[in-house]
Amino acid sequence: LELLIKSRQALMQVIQKVPKDAVDRQDERAARGSITGTLLHIANAEAWYFDRLGLALPREQLPADALERLEAVRTHTLSTLPKLAGDARITERQGEQWSGRKVLRRTLWHEGDHTNQIAEIIRRD
Repeated sequence: LELLIKSRQALMQVIQKVPKDAVDRQDERAARGSITGTLLHIANAEAWYFDRLGLALPREQLPADALERLEAVRTHTLSTLPKLAGDARITERQGEQWSGRKVLRRTLWHEGDHTNQIAEIIRRD
């Protein structure tokens, strides 16, 4: 949980440096065409990872706003992961095996990768 909190803090520190006019600007360097699109992508991926375990936050509970969606999904993650401690559950979806540990690893790696991507966009602007 501590790593998830630190990872999100790092993302938010980078986001605070993004000029207001650059957040929604189309940019081919961004994962989903813009920084806002990238933030939505981060949140959607985290929700999708939990879907692999059948524990996703229901889609109707996902806010449209990128920052609100990030918060809603992370709140769900922080409340759901501790329940998986000691749970040896492994599910298979589309030929890929998923566990609570894998969800955690993917969430951390994915958010860190896009945090670095956004930071690089800001540096080059």
